[in-house]
Amino acid sequence: MSVGAHKNRSPLAAPLPVAVYLAQHAAAHQLYDWIVALPTAIPGPFAKVNTKQTFAPNLANALLARKEPLIDIAIAKSCDDHDTLLTLWGRGDEAIRYAIAANPYRIGYLGFDPDTISELFRQPDEQLMRLVFTNPSMTSSGLATLFDRDGAFSALDDTVWLRAVHAASTAPVLTSAEPLEACFQESLGFAAAWRLVDTLEPTIQAAEVLEQLLLNIKRFSPPLEKHGYGANEARQQSQRAETIKSAQQLFVVSALQKWRRENAPGAPPPLREFEPDFHGGVRTCLARAATKAWVLVEELLSSDDRWTRLGAYGGAQAWTEDLVDQAYGRDGADFLREAVSNSAFHERGAVRDKLKSLIAELSTNAKGDTPDAFDTKQDLRSTFRTIGERLWKRDHHTYALPHDDTLFDQDTDARHDYELTLTERIEKLERNIRVELRHTAIFYQERIEASGATREEAENQVAPLWTIRDAATRLASGLKQIANVIEAQQQASQLAKASQGLRGTSVWTWIAVFTLGFLVARFVLN
Repeated sequence: MSVGAHKNRSPLAAPLPVAVYLAQHAAAHQLYDWIVALPTAIPGPFAKVNTKQTFAPNLANALLARKEPLIDIAIAKSCDDHDTLLTLWGRGDEAIRYAIAANPYRIGYLGFDPDTISELFRQPDEQLMRLVFTNPSMTSSGLATLFDRDGAFSALDDTVWLRAVHAASTAPVLTSAEPLEACFQESLGFAAAWRLVDTLEPTIQAAEVLEQLLLNIKRFSPPLEKHGYGANEARQQSQRAETIKSAQQLFVVSALQKWRRENAPGAPPPLREFEPDFHGGVRTCLARAATKAWVLVEELLSSDDRWTRLGAYGGAQAWTEDLVDQAYGRDGADFLREAVSNSAFHERGAVRDKLKSLIAELSTNAKGDTPDAFDTKQDLRSTFRTIGERLWKRDHHTYALPHDDTLFDQDTDARHDYELTLTERIEKLERNIRVELRHTAIFYQERIEASGATREEAENQVAPLWTIRDAATRLASGLKQIANVIEAQQQASQLAKASQGLRGTSVWTWIAVFTLGFLVARFVLN
C-alpha cells in the first residue's frame, strides 16, 4: 500500500473490525458505557465513524444480534440510525420504546414508520406519545406534518389525531421564541399550528386542544392567504406591510367570530352569564397573541366579549394609567390576573406602580373578584414577584426587581416617601439594598455555574456581595438607633410646645381630664 493510499484512509476505518469484535464478545455493562458515550465522539473503539452517523451498519448489526437488554437500552438512548431504532421498537419492550422516544440524537420521526406511528397514537399511553413530541430533536417541519395531517397522520381518526396534537402542544420548537428572521423550515411548525385555527371544526374537544396549543406557542404566524394577502414580490415594501397588517386583522376578526360557543356544531348559546364557555380560552389566546403583535389592540381591549378582553390584557404592550383604571373598573381582579403575567406591567415606571397599588387595594368589593380576596391577593403577589424576578434577570435596565418579601406589606409601600417616618425610610432603604444584593448574588452565581464552575467556586466568587449585604444591615441598624433618638427629641419638643399651651388651663379642667382618663383606663382593663 502506498503512502498516499494510507493517508486517504479514514483514521476510524481501521479500528472498526475491532469494534465489531468487541460488540460480539465484550461484557454488556462495558458495551453500555461505550455506546452511551458515542454521541460525544470520545476517542476509543466506538468513536464516531463520521459527523452524521453514530453507528456503522455492521457495528449496529453486531450489537443488535446480542439481544442483551442492557445493550438494547444503550442503543435506544444513543443511536441515530433509522433502521436500527425501528428494529428495536419492533421488539415491543416498553423500556426500550420509552428510551427511543426520549432519544435526543434522532431527528424528527427517525425510528418511526407509518405503521409505527399509527400503533403509537392508538394506544392509551399518552406519556410515550408526549415524549416523542417534546423531545428536543423534534423538528418544526415534523410538527407541520402532524398539524397538517399529512403522511402517516392522515390515517388517524379525528379523536386520535387531536390527542397527538395535544401531546405536541409543548414541543420545545414551538415554546421557544425563535427570531423572526428564522429560515423557512424553522417556521413551518408555527404556520401549521396557526392554520388549525382556520381548519379545525369549533367543537368543544377541538377548542380544548387548540387552547392548549395557542397558550404555549411563542410566535404569531397566522395563515394570511385566505384573508387577502398574496406573496407578490413586485410590490413595494410599505404596500406589502400594509397588506399583511390588513390580512392579520381580518384573520383575528374571523377567528374570534368562529370560535364562539354559538357557532359550535350542535351547541346552544349559553343561557346564563356564568355558564362555562369552553371556547372562551381560544378567544383569549387569540387576543393575547394578536395584541402582542400590535394587531387590533384598541378594538380587542374594548371588546364586548370578556374572554377577548382578558387576552388583550395579557398581551397589549402600550399602557397608560388611565387605560389601567378603565380595565380594572370593567373586569376587576380578572384584569389583575392577566396583567401580572404581562411583561409590559413589569417595566419601570408609573404603570407598574399603578398595578402594584391596585393589587394592594384589592378587596372583596372589587368588581369580578371572588369572596376569597385574601387568597386572590396572595396569588397575584406571588405571580408578580416570580415573573418580575425572571424579567429582571433578563434585563436589569428595563424591568424592576420586586421585593422578595411580601409585596405591599403593612402600609409602607402604599404610602409616599414623604409620609414615612425617618425609621421607616431607613428600613425601606435597608430592605431594598438587601434584596438587590441578594438577587444580584444569585444572578451572578447562576452565570458562573453555567460557565462550568462548581457550586463552591461560584459561592466563593460572590461571597463579597453577601459581606456587603451584612455590612449594610449593620449600618442600617446603627442608623435606626440614631433615628429613634432624633424622633424621641422631636416628640419631646412637640410635648413641650403642647404643655406651654396648657399652662393657662384651669385646675378644674385638669381634674376633669385626669378623671376621664382614669375611668377609660378602668373600663379597658376590666
